Amino acid sequence: MFALLIVCVVVVVPVLYAADRIIKAQTRARRLRTMSERLDAAAVRAEKQHERRQQVARASAELTSVMPAINRPPLTLPDEPGTDEVAPDEPRTDQVTPDQPGTDEAPRDDRAARSTDRVGRR
Repeated sequence: MFALLIVCVVVVVPVLYAADRIIKAQTRARRLRTMSERLDAAAVRAEKQHERRQQVARASAELTSVMPAINRPPLTLPDEPGTDEVAPDEPRTDQVTPDQPGTDEAPRDDRAARSTDRVGRR
């Protein structure tokens, strides 16, 4: 009787071990299958999003080709020179700074005026 118990334990332990390994392998396969399905779905979503972005870019390019004024600089008034009419080495007349020669206004030094105000108050 004791020998039969030892034989059963010797047979049952490897069978239980094999069953445990089979169950773990099935669980791992199921997990990998669901991860693969999720990855495939994410790839399909990314491809659709990429295609939509390409369609938007193509539509934008087509709109720009139909309306070329989008790429041009803004129009100027007839009596003002445009940005493309002035040579790059010529000084621009529409932007006058105080330190340019020939201007009526000289740079002011406000510090001197403020210091005399303080002296006069004492």
